[in-house]
Amino acid sequence: MAMDIRALQQIQDACFRLYGQNTDDRFHAEKILAYSFPTFSESTFTTISNASPPTSPIPSGIGFTSTSPTESIHQCQIILEKLPNVPYCQTFIAAHIRKLVSSHFPLFSLEQKLELRKGKFSINIYIWILRIL
Repeated sequence: MAMDIRALQQIQDACFRLYGQNTDDRFHAEKILAYSFPTFSESTFTTISNASPPTSPIPSGIGFTSTSPTESIHQCQIILEKLPNVPYCQTFIAAHIRKLVSSHFPLFSLEQKLELRKGKFSINIYIWILRIL
């Protein structure tokens, strides 16, 4: 799955607004990120649930949504590779990966588990993931 520059910019902007001061911006960012990054279990956010994949697109969404935990991990990996020096994105992605791995570890293949252990993600993400494995 390829992610275009526009989608990466929208993710970066949403992550920035998610951790910003403006409550309305934060709520809108949660809505966009919840749509694009469902957890398939417990919600990551406090005001908007992203436990289930969305049934219909939301306006100004990023343009993709995961259909499984493994696909969501793959999207996260792409984002970390494309936006390696964006702390807000790393923070959001780290929390999302942690939620996915801790909730769905049995769903991952042996190869995927080994990839997670080897640390194909940035070092900070790798340390977070190792804490739960």
